Amino acid sequence: MILSTSQEAQKAVDVDWQITYSCNFDCVYCFPGAHRHAVQAKEDGKESLIDAAMRIFPVGSVLHLTGGEPTLYPHFTQLCFELTQEFTNGMNTNLSNDVMKEFADTIDPTRVTVIHCAVHIEERMRREKSLDSFTRRFNYL
Repeated sequence: MILSTSQEAQKAVDVDWQITYSCNFDCVYCFPGAHRHAVQAKEDGKESLIDAAMRIFPVGSVLHLTGGEPTLYPHFTQLCFELTQEFTNGMNTNLSNDVMKEFADTIDPTRVTVIHCAVHIEERMRREKSLDSFTRRFNYL
């Protein structure tokens, strides 16, 4: 692919961006053992991601954050807040922690295109024996 700085090449794009391999679930249909071998994101990685986004993606692009479980990324809400100053945001999440409550309380909903909430029923039942925490977090959004 040849990148150009022409005005035409600066049109907004929709990007799936895998920001971490870390995941706190161990679903049988996912990459075997992925959660056990994931490299944890560095605390200072947020600035690197923001710098990369500003350098690579045209302003106005949709950055769809995925992983692993993207909410496990350190300072996830702050990362999203800074990214949504220039981009819109979307993500995949298993809603397995309360980071999404902070996200919902902080991020302007007009800057979020979609949140794909994966139920992962078998894994959730194995871990929590119910869907209550998922339902509570989903309803909060």
